[in-house]
Amino acid sequence: MAELPPPDLMDSAGRLRRLVLALLLGASAGALAYFLANTLIAPEQHKYIVTSRQMSRDTFVIYVGLIAAVVSFTVAVMVQNRLAKTKWKSERVPRAKIH
Repeated sequence: MAELPPPDLMDSAGRLRRLVLALLLGASAGALAYFLANTLIAPEQHKYIVTSRQMSRDTFVIYVGLIAAVVSFTVAVMVQNRLAKTKWKSERVPRAKIH
């Protein structure tokens, strides 16, 4: 009985590289959005609470940074996977046809 080949520990498809690059892009976009939201929204001098579910300035700034990071990470992964798939399809050998 033939044994299975040992698992390939090398990432030949580049998935890890794409994920790390998308993570870096997401983190930088989140940090940029956090910085922009923090500088554009002036600190409150007096806090007026209208309802118990009202969002504070700091919570809003954090949510803006997190949403920007998640959206940019997702878009970066989708774009890189699409480019890798088109590259893989162009490198495939065409199927043989009998006429």
